[in-house]
Order: sequence, then C-alpha cells, then structure tokens
Amino acid sequence: MPGDSGLIHPGENLDGKILESESIREESPLREYIFATYNEEIAKKYEKKPCANVRAKYFRDLSTIREQLKRDMGEI
Repeated sequence: MPGDSGLIHPGENLDGKILESESIREESPLREYIFATYNEEIAKKYEKKPCANVRAKYFRDLSTIREQLKRDMGEI
C-alpha cells in the first residue's frame, strides 16, 4: 500500500537506488537539513512512516549551510 512505505532519503527511490533526475539527484545541503530536521512532520503530513535511518551528515547548522550556498553561488 502506498501509505505504508516510509520516507526515503532525498534523491533515492524506495529501493535505495539513486534517481535519474539531475535536479533530484544533486546533493543539496538545505534539502538534506530539511529532511533531517522535519522528518517526523513530513512523514505525518504525507501519512508515511518517518525515515528510520537519517544520515548523520544531514544534521547541519543553518549558518554552515548559508556559508556553503554563498560559496557555491560565488558570493564569498
């Protein structure tokens, strides 16, 4: 049943395989932060089980993400 499957890591399908879409597959520190921080709330909203094994690297500080995004955009 669709409602029984849990949340998955950004950029992966239910089998843990990397998705083909570049925009989804590309690492995004902000997307990972949101996924890690709001795992429970996202799961509840979409009537899914929360991801049981969120990767440790997804738990970041917002100021670190901000600095990385500025570097990536060439602002620093």
